[in-house]
Amino acid sequence: MLLSYWRASLADGLLPGLPKGTRRDLAPADLAVGAVDQRTAARLFEDWARQQDKRQDRPAAIPVLIGPLVFIPRHANGVAARRVKDAPFCPVILPASLSKSGALEFDPTRLPWVDRRALEPTAAAEPPLGRLDDFDAFRSSTRAPEGEWEAYLGYVDTMCRALAGAGLAELAIPGYDRAPPLIMAGEPPFSPTKHLLDLADHLLGHGDAPTGALAGLLRQPATRPLLGGDWPPHLGQMNGVHAL
Repeated sequence: MLLSYWRASLADGLLPGLPKGTRRDLAPADLAVGAVDQRTAARLFEDWARQQDKRQDRPAAIPVLIGPLVFIPRHANGVAARRVKDAPFCPVILPASLSKSGALEFDPTRLPWVDRRALEPTAAAEPPLGRLDDFDAFRSSTRAPEGEWEAYLGYVDTMCRALAGAGLAELAIPGYDRAPPLIMAGEPPFSPTKHLLDLADHLLGHGDAPTGALAGLLRQPATRPLLGGDWPPHLGQMNGVHAL
């Protein structure tokens, strides 16, 4: 039970929200065709340059994150009626790359995801978009998009229908108004939990032994007992028998 809970907690870290940073409006028509106007593209390249080593050459393309669904809490008497914070709510995140010409492209190995806070069960202030079980079922049964940008958005539209019963164009949340999509220069936040998930799955009997450093740890002989010998307890001791 404890190991399963640990595994679930690790998995939550792989579904982060849109990170902090400079976010720019993206016209719905531009999102639909997979192209950004030259002015916005230039600003996004500048945003990316500020995040990187200034000695690096200007790349031909940069990673971007897109929030196709942006919800602004409706206010009453000067305050948001449904939540404490006034920040936009962006439950769906699309990773992509942006070229100097303003063209958006996607990598079939980097799929869109839903902020874990927008999937039930959740204790977040924002209303859920759907259930985590439904998101898992969609990911498990739906092929990754291939080809043109239209196929990428089609994948996201189908995902939203599976979770919320409505596609990108018509999806609504009571108490919130839709705002234009957002785009920002950046990559998904790095999380080391993917490797720990491999370890958890192996310990639960759901996967092969992980490779690399974790595999080396698993192959190590058991630590020496700390009871019944002349060795005193030391830092890293988990209990009276084995060390950490």
